[in-house]
Amino acid sequence: MATLYKTNGEEIEVAPRNKDFGFSLKEMYDLLECELIEIVSLCQGKIMVIDEEGKVKGKKLNLFATAVFQSETGVIDNIVGHALVCNEKEVK
Repeated sequence: MATLYKTNGEEIEVAPRNKDFGFSLKEMYDLLECELIEIVSLCQGKIMVIDEEGKVKGKKLNLFATAVFQSETGVIDNIVGHALVCNEKEVK
C-alpha cells in the first residue's frame, strides 16, 4: 500500500491497479498530475515519486511530503506538488 500526499494536506492510501506489476508510469502521472517524474530514495526500501518539473512550474509547497522527505533523508529541501510514497517494488 502506498500513500499519496496531496498539497492540500490530504493523505490518501492508494494501490496500483495491477498489484503484481506495480504502479504504471501513466498511473503515477495521473496521481501526481504531472508529465515527468523523479524518484527519490528514502529509508528501508521506500521511495518518493514527485514531479520532476514541479519547482520550475511553480507548483504549491507540499508541507507533509517535505516533512517525510526531510525526516527520511536528512536533506533540507522542499517538495512541491503531490508526492507518492511507496515501496520501491511497487514501481516497475
